[in-house]
Amino acid sequence: MALISTFTSPQEREILCRALAKKRPIIHVCPQGIPRELSAEQHQALIENRLLFLSPQPSGSRLNKKVATWCNEYVLRHASEIWVGDITPNGMLATMLASLTQDK
Repeated sequence: MALISTFTSPQEREILCRALAKKRPIIHVCPQGIPRELSAEQHQALIENRLLFLSPQPSGSRLNKKVATWCNEYVLRHASEIWVGDITPNGMLATMLASLTQDK
């Protein structure tokens, strides 16, 4: 099973590093476009077909609320399981998660 996230928070980036080290399959949804520069671990994961980058916009794009919303919704729609770490109360993700639980 692949790990899917935007990996934007420090907590998520730590999970990304651990997942790359453990050679877990990863789907990285990139709000600011697919990165042009990759770490050695990301490059190796791409070669081994364990890493997929997805983005609604070109590399180096500015982050905006519309794109951030799209990325978060994409992750939530495609996740079979959701793990929630530290999030901003009443922030975008908290609101989306509350809406998700109300819909079920």
